[in-house]
Amino acid sequence: MPGDRSTVSGSVVGRFHGVAPTTVQITNQKEAESNSKKQGGCRRWFQKMCPCCCRRQSSSYDITDTVITDDGVKPTTLPEPPQPHTGDNELEELMLSVRSVDLLSSKTGQNRLEHHTNLYHGNELIIRRGQTFQMELDLSRPFNSNTDKLHLELKTGPVPMVSKGTHIIIKLVEELEDNSWEAKIVKQNGNRIKLSVNSHHKAVIGQYKLTVMVKCPKQEVAVTHDPSKDVVMLFNPWCEGKDEWSVMRQQKVERRREEVDRETKVAL
Repeated sequence: MPGDRSTVSGSVVGRFHGVAPTTVQITNQKEAESNSKKQGGCRRWFQKMCPCCCRRQSSSYDITDTVITDDGVKPTTLPEPPQPHTGDNELEELMLSVRSVDLLSSKTGQNRLEHHTNLYHGNELIIRRGQTFQMELDLSRPFNSNTDKLHLELKTGPVPMVSKGTHIIIKLVEELEDNSWEAKIVKQNGNRIKLSVNSHHKAVIGQYKLTVMVKCPKQEVAVTHDPSKDVVMLFNPWCEGKDEWSVMRQQKVERRREEVDRETKVAL
């Protein structure tokens, strides 16, 4: 009828000449586009100002979120989650090892002066048997005498043997005794300890290789440390209570007596 608003199906729009979309359709489409632009602009502004509040939902474990900005889509990488603590650093701190050994072998030091070897040349520790000497150890952590183990080893000759006195094992004790190989902690300052080592008055004279061995409950095997310097053991005429010169004189007198007895028997 003339004057009535005709309603044309949207499927025939554009197929026939003179057929155009209805006013209702155009109005609804414009309103939808306008609302979409408003919502999109507001959402993009909010995502740009606070990207952490507008993360995309994903069931994957990907830590990369996508943030929509005015310039386009740009990936934003979030910081990685903290890794679980393995305890390796704590284990290393509990383990015991020897960092360095100071034999105090300088010519003007305590050892060389007390052993009357300060006039000898060389950087080795030159000492005399039957007398104590000092050394300092720098450890990886403070030494605990209740749980940690430490001992020294001295070796000399091509085939060191304990039975021959060429392989000496020196253990820690609370008090030093004469006529024995022993060591005692006389000073401890943090990771550094000072040892007083007692030598036997009948020790084999020669050049020894020193090895320091430490062990703690967290270690299955002992950790060794070989210092670069050697220990040189000399004859000791100043050995108190064990005068080696007197022993040599006594042995010489006994040999002379044997010779006299032989001559007397022959003469008889």
